[in-house]
Order: sequence, then structure tokens, then C-alpha cells
Amino acid sequence: MARPSEVGALTVGDVNRDTGGVRINKAFKYTDTGWRLGPPKTKRGVRTVNVPFETLELLDLDRPHDALLFHTRRGTPIRAAYFYQEALLPALRELVEVDDRGNIVVDRLAGKVDRRDDSVL
Repeated sequence: MARPSEVGALTVGDVNRDTGGVRINKAFKYTDTGWRLGPPKTKRGVRTVNVPFETLELLDLDRPHDALLFHTRRGTPIRAAYFYQEALLPALRELVEVDDRGNIVVDRLAGKVDRRDDSVL
């Protein structure tokens, strides 16, 4: 797991293609003067996380080592709000369907069935 500010700071060089390890050693932080790159939130935040090779194959790693691993369409760093709006919410909409009363009728993530309409979730 990684915080959104850590994911947004990842570069191509942080990824080890041979081991699947991704080195988390920096994060974006908001300061008086705007967004700045710095260390993770805590000293223990510097770590290596393992990512499945199947996931690494989906990433464009044939770029300069200092290139951001993830960025917006304009090439700027991903911030938590952008991730939430552009990635998380659309993914959740694909996995969960809600009726007009706010009840979950399809939950593909949990693999549950709503017995009221006999559909398989």
C-alpha cells in the first residue's frame, strides 16, 4: 500500500523490473509555497513494496528514469483529488451498482447476489 502523495511521486526509476519491487522514498507535500517533493510522511514510510509482474507489464517503463510513473493527461503529478475523481470513482461505478433508493444491487467486488432481483453479483 502507498499513500496517494507517494504514488504521485513515483518515477520510472523507482521500479525494479527484475524483482517487482517498487521503492517508495518520496512524496508530494503541500507547503506555504505550493506542492513540493520531500520524504514520505514518516521515516518508516521509506520502503519497498512488491507489485505483481502482471501489473508491471501494464506500465510504460521504457521512459527516462526520472519520468513520473503516473501523471495527468497534461503530464503533471497525480494528486489525491485527481486520483479519486478520475480513477477510483469510475472503477467503483464499474464494480458497484446502486438503485434509486441508494441500495447496492450489484457488488462485483464482494461477489454478492441481491436476492430481491435474483441477479448474480
